[in-house]
Amino acid sequence: MDNKKNTGNWSVGDWNTGNYNTGNHNTGSWNAGNYNNGGHNAGLWNTGNYNVGSWNTGDHNDGNSNSGDYNAGHCNTGGWNIGGWNTGYCNTNNPKVRIFNQSTNLKADEILFPNFFHFKLIEWVLEENMSDKEKESYPSYVTCGGYLKCKNYKQAWRESWDDADIKDRKKVMELPNWDNDIFKEISGIDVEKELNEKSDKKQNLLDKADELIKKAEELKKEANNI
Repeated sequence: MDNKKNTGNWSVGDWNTGNYNTGNHNTGSWNAGNYNNGGHNAGLWNTGNYNVGSWNTGDHNDGNSNSGDYNAGHCNTGGWNIGGWNTGYCNTNNPKVRIFNQSTNLKADEILFPNFFHFKLIEWVLEENMSDKEKESYPSYVTCGGYLKCKNYKQAWRESWDDADIKDRKKVMELPNWDNDIFKEISGIDVEKELNEKSDKKQNLLDKADELIKKAEELKKEANNI
Protein backbone atom coordinates (compact mmCIF):
# COMPACT_ATOMS: atom_id res chain seq x y z
CA MET A 1 0.00 0.00 0.00
CA ASP A 2 1.44 3.37 -1.05
CA ASN A 3 1.55 6.14 1.51
CA LYS A 4 0.41 9.65 0.65
CA LYS A 5 3.06 11.91 -0.77
CA ASN A 6 6.10 10.43 0.93
CA THR A 7 9.33 11.49 -0.75
CA GLY A 8 11.41 9.64 1.82
CA ASN A 9 11.71 5.88 2.11
CA TRP A 10 10.43 3.15 4.44
CA SER A 11 7.73 5.36 5.98
CA VAL A 12 4.32 4.11 7.07
CA GLY A 13 2.97 7.58 7.84
CA ASP A 14 1.97 10.25 5.31
CA TRP A 15 3.60 13.36 3.84
CA ASN A 16 7.11 12.48 5.05
CA THR A 17 10.23 13.74 3.31
CA GLY A 18 12.53 11.92 5.74
CA ASN A 19 13.02 8.17 6.06
CA TYR A 20 11.81 5.44 8.41
CA ASN A 21 8.92 7.50 9.82
CA THR A 22 5.78 5.99 11.34
CA GLY A 23 4.22 9.42 11.98
CA ASN A 24 3.11 12.10 9.53
CA HIS A 25 4.52 15.34 8.08
CA ASN A 26 8.11 14.65 9.17
CA THR A 27 11.11 16.14 7.38
CA GLY A 28 13.55 14.34 9.67
CA SER A 29 14.00 10.59 9.89
CA TRP A 30 13.17 7.78 12.34
CA ASN A 31 10.27 9.72 13.86
CA ALA A 32 7.25 8.08 15.47
CA GLY A 33 5.52 11.41 16.12
CA ASN A 34 4.31 14.07 13.70
CA TYR A 35 5.64 17.34 12.27
CA ASN A 36 9.24 16.72 13.32
CA ASN A 37 12.18 18.39 11.59
CA GLY A 38 14.71 16.61 13.77
CA GLY A 39 15.33 12.89 13.94
CA HIS A 40 14.44 10.01 16.26
CA ASN A 41 11.53 11.85 17.89
CA ALA A 42 8.48 10.20 19.43
CA GLY A 43 6.75 13.49 20.22
CA LEU A 44 5.43 16.30 18.01
CA TRP A 45 6.87 19.42 16.37
CA ASN A 46 10.46 18.79 17.45
CA THR A 47 13.39 20.42 15.67
CA GLY A 48 15.84 18.70 18.00
CA ASN A 49 16.66 15.01 18.09
CA TYR A 50 15.86 11.98 20.27
CA ASN A 51 12.95 13.68 22.05
CA VAL A 52 10.07 11.84 23.70
CA GLY A 53 8.25 15.09 24.47
CA SER A 54 7.03 17.77 22.06
CA TRP A 55 8.01 21.24 20.84
CA ASN A 56 11.66 20.71 21.74
CA THR A 57 14.54 22.41 19.94
CA GLY A 58 17.06 20.68 22.22
CA ASP A 59 17.91 16.98 22.21
CA HIS A 60 17.13 13.96 24.40
CA ASN A 61 14.23 15.59 26.24
CA ASP A 62 11.39 13.70 27.93
CA GLY A 63 9.47 16.91 28.67
CA ASN A 64 8.06 19.57 26.36
CA SER A 65 9.23 22.94 24.99
CA ASN A 66 12.86 22.50 26.01
CA SER A 67 15.70 24.23 24.18
CA GLY A 68 18.26 22.56 26.44
CA ASP A 69 19.16 18.87 26.51
CA TYR A 70 18.39 15.83 28.69
CA ASN A 71 15.45 17.43 30.53
CA ALA A 72 12.49 15.57 32.00
CA GLY A 73 10.79 18.82 32.96
CA HIS A 74 9.32 21.46 30.66
CA CYS A 75 10.47 24.78 29.20
CA ASN A 76 14.11 24.42 30.25
CA THR A 77 17.04 25.94 28.41
CA GLY A 78 19.56 24.21 30.67
CA GLY A 79 20.23 20.50 30.93
CA TRP A 80 19.29 17.52 33.10
CA ASN A 81 16.42 19.36 34.82
CA ILE A 82 13.31 17.63 36.12
CA GLY A 83 11.87 20.98 37.15
CA GLY A 84 10.56 23.60 34.72
CA TRP A 85 11.43 27.02 33.36
CA ASN A 86 15.02 26.97 34.58
CA THR A 87 16.58 30.22 33.24
CA GLY A 88 16.13 33.95 33.59
CA TYR A 89 14.92 36.49 31.06
CA CYS A 90 16.46 39.14 28.77
CA ASN A 91 20.08 38.35 29.67
CA THR A 92 23.09 39.01 27.40
CA ASN A 93 25.96 37.80 29.60
CA ASN A 94 26.97 34.35 30.83
CA PRO A 95 25.68 33.80 34.36
CA LYS A 96 27.04 31.61 37.08
CA VAL A 97 25.17 28.33 37.16
CA ARG A 98 23.08 26.63 39.79
CA ILE A 99 23.64 22.94 40.31
CA PHE A 100 21.92 20.66 42.79
CA ASN A 101 19.59 23.53 43.72
CA GLN A 102 22.47 25.76 44.87
CA SER A 103 24.46 28.59 43.33
CA THR A 104 28.09 28.23 42.25
CA ASN A 105 30.86 30.59 41.18
CA LEU A 106 31.22 28.68 37.92
CA LYS A 107 29.95 29.16 34.39
CA ALA A 108 28.40 26.30 32.45
CA ASP A 109 31.50 25.65 30.32
CA GLU A 110 33.63 25.34 33.47
CA ILE A 111 31.81 22.24 34.70
CA LEU A 112 32.86 18.82 33.42
CA PHE A 113 30.05 16.29 33.47
CA PRO A 114 30.65 12.52 33.43
CA ASN A 115 30.23 10.76 30.10
CA PHE A 116 27.26 8.76 31.39
CA PHE A 117 25.25 11.99 31.57
CA HIS A 118 24.94 11.76 27.78
CA PHE A 119 22.31 9.15 27.01
CA LYS A 120 19.59 8.42 24.48
CA LEU A 121 15.91 8.41 25.33
CA ILE A 122 15.15 7.10 21.87
CA GLU A 123 17.03 4.77 19.57
CA TRP A 124 16.30 3.11 16.24
CA VAL A 125 16.26 -0.67 16.51
CA LEU A 126 16.91 -2.49 13.26
CA GLU A 127 14.65 -5.38 12.29
CA GLU A 128 17.42 -7.95 12.76
CA ASN A 129 17.92 -6.77 16.34
CA MET A 130 14.23 -6.85 17.28
CA SER A 131 12.82 -9.52 19.59
CA ASP A 132 9.70 -11.46 18.64
CA LYS A 133 7.76 -9.48 21.25
CA GLU A 134 8.94 -6.19 19.74
CA LYS A 135 7.94 -7.34 16.26
CA GLU A 136 4.51 -8.23 17.55
CA SER A 137 4.13 -4.84 19.26
CA TYR A 138 5.45 -2.83 16.30
CA PRO A 139 4.22 -4.48 13.08
CA SER A 140 5.25 -1.40 11.08
CA TYR A 141 8.83 -2.73 11.26
CA VAL A 142 8.01 -4.70 8.09
CA THR A 143 7.78 -1.44 6.16
CA CYS A 144 10.30 0.63 8.11
CA GLY A 145 12.96 -2.01 8.66
CA GLY A 146 12.82 -1.48 12.42
CA TYR A 147 11.14 0.63 15.07
CA LEU A 148 11.81 3.61 17.29
CA LYS A 149 12.43 2.44 20.87
CA CYS A 150 11.48 4.93 23.57
CA LYS A 151 12.88 4.76 27.10
CA ASN A 152 11.59 6.61 30.11
CA TYR A 153 13.90 9.19 31.63
CA LYS A 154 15.13 7.16 34.60
CA GLN A 155 15.50 4.00 32.54
CA ALA A 156 17.87 5.88 30.23
CA TRP A 157 19.86 7.14 33.23
CA ARG A 158 20.09 3.62 34.63
CA GLU A 159 21.30 2.04 31.38
CA SER A 160 23.90 4.76 30.89
CA TRP A 161 25.11 4.39 34.50
CA ASP A 162 25.33 0.61 34.17
CA ASP A 163 27.44 0.96 31.01
CA ALA A 164 29.84 3.47 32.61
CA ASP A 165 33.17 2.44 34.10
CA ILE A 166 33.97 3.09 37.76
CA LYS A 167 36.15 6.11 36.97
CA ASP A 168 33.37 7.85 35.08
CA ARG A 169 30.82 7.01 37.78
CA LYS A 170 32.96 8.59 40.49
CA LYS A 171 33.18 11.84 38.53
CA VAL A 172 29.59 12.65 39.43
CA MET A 173 30.57 13.13 43.08
CA GLU A 174 33.14 15.71 42.00
CA LEU A 175 30.44 18.01 40.64
CA PRO A 176 29.97 21.28 42.56
CA ASN A 177 27.45 21.11 45.41
CA TRP A 178 27.19 17.33 45.02
CA ASP A 179 24.00 16.07 46.63
CA ASN A 180 23.28 12.34 46.51
CA ASP A 181 19.59 12.73 47.38
CA ILE A 182 18.92 15.30 44.66
CA PHE A 183 20.72 13.20 42.05
CA LYS A 184 18.72 10.16 43.12
CA GLU A 185 15.51 12.14 42.69
CA ILE A 186 16.56 13.13 39.17
CA SER A 187 18.05 9.85 37.95
CA GLY A 188 16.75 7.17 40.29
CA ILE A 189 20.36 6.18 41.07
CA ASP A 190 21.70 6.08 44.63
CA VAL A 191 25.29 6.80 43.66
CA GLU A 192 26.93 6.67 47.08
CA LYS A 193 25.21 3.43 48.02
CA GLU A 194 26.02 1.70 44.75
CA LEU A 195 29.63 2.82 44.72
CA ASN A 196 30.10 1.71 48.33
CA GLU A 197 28.56 -1.70 47.55
CA LYS A 198 30.87 -2.04 44.56
CA SER A 199 33.84 -1.01 46.71
CA ASP A 200 32.88 -3.52 49.42
CA LYS A 201 32.56 -6.29 46.82
CA LYS A 202 35.96 -5.40 45.39
CA GLN A 203 37.54 -5.47 48.84
CA ASN A 204 35.96 -8.84 49.62
CA LEU A 205 37.39 -10.28 46.41
CA LEU A 206 40.82 -8.85 47.22
CA ASP A 207 40.67 -10.35 50.71
CA LYS A 208 39.75 -13.75 49.29
CA ALA A 209 42.59 -13.47 46.78
CA ASP A 210 45.05 -12.73 49.60
CA GLU A 211 43.79 -15.78 51.50
CA LEU A 212 44.25 -17.99 48.43
CA ILE A 213 47.76 -16.65 47.85
CA LYS A 214 48.67 -17.29 51.47
CA LYS A 215 47.24 -20.80 51.26
CA ALA A 216 49.14 -21.46 48.03
CA GLU A 217 52.41 -20.34 49.63
CA GLU A 218 51.79 -22.66 52.59
CA LEU A 219 51.11 -25.58 50.25
CA LYS A 220 54.22 -24.76 48.21
CA LYS A 221 56.33 -24.65 51.36
CA GLU A 222 54.84 -27.94 52.53
CA ALA A 223 55.55 -29.54 49.14
CA ASN A 224 59.19 -28.42 49.20
CA ASN A 225 59.64 -30.07 52.58
CA ILE A 226 58.59 -33.50 51.29
